[in-house]
Amino acid sequence: MPTIRRHVVPTTKVLRCSDVISRCPVVIEGPNEKDVLARGKDHVRVDHGMRIIPVPMLARLRGAIHDKKRPR
Repeated sequence: MPTIRRHVVPTTKVLRCSDVISRCPVVIEGPNEKDVLARGKDHVRVDHGMRIIPVPMLARLRGAIHDKKRPR
């Protein structure tokens, strides 16, 4: 009987800032949620001027991260 091999493709995570802060065109991609969230927090601090990010904003950022859809 032949061996079946599965090729696992890592899923890229995506955060569209406009899902949290309206009209912001920034899209952040990364290999995992932790990386995307860290880069998202840096973006909010620098580009949106939030030196201290409130807990509800962190929850919104985390909730907006999703898997990148693969082209078919």
